[in-house]
Amino acid sequence: MIRNYILTALRSLWRHKFYTAINLLGLAVGLACFVLIYMYVNHETSYDKFHKNSERIFRVAGKLELEGQGEHSSSCPFPVGPTLIHDYPHLIESQARLFNFQDPQHSLKYKEKIFNESGLFLADSSFFHLFDFELVKGNRSEVLKNPNTIVLNETLAKKYFGSDNPIGKTVKFDGVTDLIVTGIMKDIPLNTHFDFDGLISFTTTDKLMPGILKNWVWNPCWTYVLLKDKKDAGELAAQFPKFVKKYYPDFLKNQVSHELQELSWIHLNSHLDYEMNRNGDVSMVYIFSIIGIFILIIACVNYTNLATTRAASRAREIAVRKVTGASRQQLIIQFISESIIMSLLAVLLSLALIELMLPFFNSISGKEFGFYDISNASALSAIFGTGILTGIISGIYPAFFLSSFSPVAILKGNSKSTTRGSGLRKTLVVGQFFISVSLIISTGIIYDQFCYLQQKNLGFDKEKVILLPVRPPMLNTLVKFLPQLKSINGVDGVAIGNDVLGKSHNTHEFNYDGMEAGKWKYYPCLLVDEPFIDVMKIEIIAGRNFSKDIAREDSLSVIVNEQMVKELGWGTPQNALGKRLNTPHGSEKVIGVVKNFNGDPLNKSLGPFVLDMPHKEQKAYWTRYIYVRLNSDNPQSVIDNIKKQWSTQTNEFPFEFMFLDQSLSQQYAIQQKLLVLVGFFSLLAIFIACLGLYALASFSSEKRTKEIGIRKVLGATTPTVVWLLMREFLILIGISVLFAVPVTYFMMGEWLQGFAFHVNPGIIWFAAGIALIAVVAVVTIIFKSMKIARSKPVKALRYE
Repeated sequence: MIRNYILTALRSLWRHKFYTAINLLGLAVGLACFVLIYMYVNHETSYDKFHKNSERIFRVAGKLELEGQGEHSSSCPFPVGPTLIHDYPHLIESQARLFNFQDPQHSLKYKEKIFNESGLFLADSSFFHLFDFELVKGNRSEVLKNPNTIVLNETLAKKYFGSDNPIGKTVKFDGVTDLIVTGIMKDIPLNTHFDFDGLISFTTTDKLMPGILKNWVWNPCWTYVLLKDKKDAGELAAQFPKFVKKYYPDFLKNQVSHELQELSWIHLNSHLDYEMNRNGDVSMVYIFSIIGIFILIIACVNYTNLATTRAASRAREIAVRKVTGASRQQLIIQFISESIIMSLLAVLLSLALIELMLPFFNSISGKEFGFYDISNASALSAIFGTGILTGIISGIYPAFFLSSFSPVAILKGNSKSTTRGSGLRKTLVVGQFFISVSLIISTGIIYDQFCYLQQKNLGFDKEKVILLPVRPPMLNTLVKFLPQLKSINGVDGVAIGNDVLGKSHNTHEFNYDGMEAGKWKYYPCLLVDEPFIDVMKIEIIAGRNFSKDIAREDSLSVIVNEQMVKELGWGTPQNALGKRLNTPHGSEKVIGVVKNFNGDPLNKSLGPFVLDMPHKEQKAYWTRYIYVRLNSDNPQSVIDNIKKQWSTQTNEFPFEFMFLDQSLSQQYAIQQKLLVLVGFFSLLAIFIACLGLYALASFSSEKRTKEIGIRKVLGATTPTVVWLLMREFLILIGISVLFAVPVTYFMMGEWLQGFAFHVNPGIIWFAAGIALIAVVAVVTIIFKSMKIARSKPVKALRYE
C-alpha cells in the first residue's frame, strides 16, 4: 500500500513538471532560509549553556545612582565576591572575579616577540571551578593559584612559543611584570559572553596595585557566584540591601544596589555599562525567528495555492478513483504523501542551497557556521523532521479539499465543486504579499536608522582622528614622545584622554553647590589634557578652555556641558562659570561650558557630562589614549612616521592605532547586521512569493484560454487581455498593502524607540516598498500572460 502511494505520488509530480518545479524551488528556498535562521537563533540562544552548572551561575551587577544620575554596571568593587561567600556560605558554593584594569589592551613579550593583546584578564583561582573552559595542560585548581602566573589559550601559546612546550616559560606583561605560564586552555567557544585569550592569577593584582583588593568604591570586577541551588537566587538577592548597609562606605550606602543576572541570560539581555563584550540583542532573535517562520509559511502557501488551484485538472482522476472504490481516507493519505515527498525532495535541494549560501550568510551574520553544523545526525533529523512537518501542513488542506469532490457531479460535468476554495487562495496570496511588503519597508527603515547613526553630528569632529592606545607604565616615555609627535608633518593636533570619546567613559563623584557635605553624585566624566577640546573641535559656548599657562589653577577646574548646567539649575551657561563641583581631590571650579555632545552611543540620550583634568596621582593610570588629528590626504604616510617615532622611544610596547570614526561605527554592528540579514531574507521572501504568483498566473491563463480566444475574436487587444489577467492579482496585492503599511509603521516605530536618537519612519520607504512589490508582481504576471495574450484566437478556441 505504501509503495503504491509513493509510486502514484511520483507519477503525479512527474506528470506536472512545471508546477512540481515551482513548488520544489519555493519549498527548497523556504526551508534553506528557515534552517539558516534556525542556526543563527539556536547559536544566539546557546550562549554559556555549555557549562554544566550554568543554571546555578549568576553575575552580580551593581547600580550606583542618586536622583537619576550614576551608572548601572555589569561589574562590582573588588571585595564583593569574597565577602558574599564569607557571609552566605549556605547559599554560595564558590565565586570568581575577572579584571582587566579597565584597559582593553595589554602587551605580552617573550624574547623578541611582542604583541598587544586585547583578551588578557586577571581571574580568581576558582575560575575553572565555576566554568568548564577546557584545559589541555595544567591542573584546573592550581594554574591560577599563585601570583604572577598566566594561562594562555592555544592560539596565544602557538603565537609566542610555536611548537615548544610553554609550561614554565616566562612572559613579560605590560613591560614591567614577569608571568610564568602554568596552563594552556583550548580557545574558548564563540557562544560565550566572555572574551579572553589569557588569564592571569588574580592575586597578582595586589602586587601591581597594593591595597586595591579592599577598595569598596571602585567597581571594575566582573563578579560571578556559583549558588548551591538555583532556587537560592531569590534569597541571596533579598540579602543585598543588608549587605550594602554593612560593608559600603557611608556616602555610598544609599546609592548602591545589586542584582543577580543568570549566566545564560547575559548575552541577549544585558546591556549595562562596562559589559565585558558587545552582547547580542534578544530583539534580533525574535525578529529573525518571525522572519524564518514567515518565509516557511510563504513557501507552504505556494504549495497550498497551487494544489487547490489545480483541482479542476485532477477532478476526473479523483472521481474515477472514488468510483473504483477508493475511500476518502485513502485519497487524503495519497495527497498528503505527495506533499511529504515534495517536501523531502525540497529538503535535499535545500541542503545544496545552504552549502552555497553559507559563506555569504557567515559574512553578514558574523558567525562561523560550516556544513558540519547541519550534517550531523541530530541536525539532519531536525531538518528532515521540519521537512515532513512542512509537507503535512502545506498538504493537509488540499488533501481534504480534493478528496471532498463528488464523483457523480464531476462525471456529469458539473465543475462547481472544483472551483471552491478561491476565497482561501485569495487570502493566502494577501498574506504572502503582506509579509513581503512588511519586510521590504522594514529593511528601508532599518537602513535609514543605520545611516543616521553613522552620519549624525555628534558635537565633535570624529573624522581624520586616530587613537593610539597607551599603557600606564609608558608615562615617562610619553613625556618624550608627545613633543616629537606634534612636530610630525601632517599632524594637526595631539591630545590625551582616558577613554574613547563617543563610545565609553567612567563616572566620577561630584558634590555640587547646595548638596549636603559628604554626599556624592556620580556623573559621566572624561579625563583629558589642555588641547583635547580644540583637537576634537568641541564648541565652547561660555568661559574658556583649559590652558597650560595656568595649569596650577586648571588642575582644580572642570568644564561641563549645557545639559549639566540645566541639570543643576544654574540657569544660563554664563551663570555656571565659577560654580563649584567638589571632588575627593578638592573643590573644583567650572571654568567653561561646552555645547552638548554625544559622549555615549546614540542609544543613550544626552545627559550631564564633565571634562576634567587628571590629578598628579591619577595621570599615569588614566592616560589611556593619545588622540591625533591628521590634516593629510595621505594618512598612511603620517601613520608610518608616527610609528617610526614610537619605535625610537620604546620597544616594550607595540605600536597600534585605530581610526576614531571606525571605532564609533563598530558600535552599531548589530544594526548593520540586522539591516543586511533582513534585506537578504526580504528578497528571498519576495522571490518565493513571486514563484507562487507566477504559477498562479500560469494556471489562471491556461484556465481562461478559451475565454481569451473569444475576447480576441470580438476585438480585444493584447493590453486589454493582459490587464484582464492581471487585475485580480493587483487587487489582492493592494489589499495586502493596506494591511502591511499600518502594521509595519507601528512595529518599526516601536523598534526605533530603542534609540534615544532615531529617524521617523519616512513615507519614502513605504512608497518604495509598495512600488517594488507592484513592479515585481506586474513583471511576473506579464511575463507569463503575454504569451497567451498574443496567441492566435484559433489556437485558443481549439484548446482542449
